[in-house]
Amino acid sequence: MTFANILSLGNQYVNVIIYNVPFFIGQLFLYKTCYQLQPEKKWLYVFVIFLIPSVLFWCSGIHKDGWVLAAFGAIVYSMNGYLHHRTYKYLLGLVVSLFFLFIVRYFYMITLLPVLLLWAFTYSRKNKLRYFAMALLLTSLVFFNIHRVIPALNPMKMIQSRQHEFFGYIGYSDMKTPKLENHFNSYLQNLPSALNHVFLQPVIISDAPLKYQISFLDNLLILLLMGVLMFHFKRKNTSEGLFIALFLYAISIYIFIGYTIPNCGALVRYKSEFTVLLLVSLVGLSEWNAVNHYLNKKLSGTK
Repeated sequence: MTFANILSLGNQYVNVIIYNVPFFIGQLFLYKTCYQLQPEKKWLYVFVIFLIPSVLFWCSGIHKDGWVLAAFGAIVYSMNGYLHHRTYKYLLGLVVSLFFLFIVRYFYMITLLPVLLLWAFTYSRKNKLRYFAMALLLTSLVFFNIHRVIPALNPMKMIQSRQHEFFGYIGYSDMKTPKLENHFNSYLQNLPSALNHVFLQPVIISDAPLKYQISFLDNLLILLLMGVLMFHFKRKNTSEGLFIALFLYAISIYIFIGYTIPNCGALVRYKSEFTVLLLVSLVGLSEWNAVNHYLNKKLSGTK
């Protein structure tokens, strides 16, 4: 913000533009990567990357969420370019993008690294879905048991501490999130609550402020879109590891957000950039041919 104030002479409206420049560039990087892999779905990618209302609202403000999405877009573009071309410019772009994400939100960068490594490992291998499933199982086992081997390293305790930090900021939209305990049963018992919060909140309530009603409609749009895309899932699209990686990463962070954030307003904001990654992965893994044909015909001017 200090740097933006120097460039804008303290004009807050100009600062908004400065903040949105990297956000938009990151979206373009993400779109270009998806277009290179599946050009026939370009208009679906335009919609889920650029036009989801909650993403536009939360990621275009003066805070870090837009920059997180910008970093994701640059990382995906650089990683995909390096895997395809093996040139140092993409490797340099990947390192810079990861460092940028580390500065903005270090936790997201740390949790993204294993996903990137798995994407690279499976790049030239067949049956990628099997490798990702095995990695997910192994990660779950390590997450819940590593403290038995290394007592100083306890991921469950870290998430529990993060949740307790958020309990200090409970406001109007408190969702009565149950408190986590430092053991497997607590995470298992609280999983339905976490899924409910991150996928189904906010609910429509007659006396709630208008902003919550609008947020409900936005979330309903996202859920409907997710449902239709999952209904059109095609296994053949799992040959591209990027979409499996984005799906698993987005779902994992979704669940983490559902566990830790007790405030509905904060939850909607923090999950916005991962909503993009989740929808992008579902578009990539699905085949919605009728809509693809219609959009390409109407919006591209083809007959």
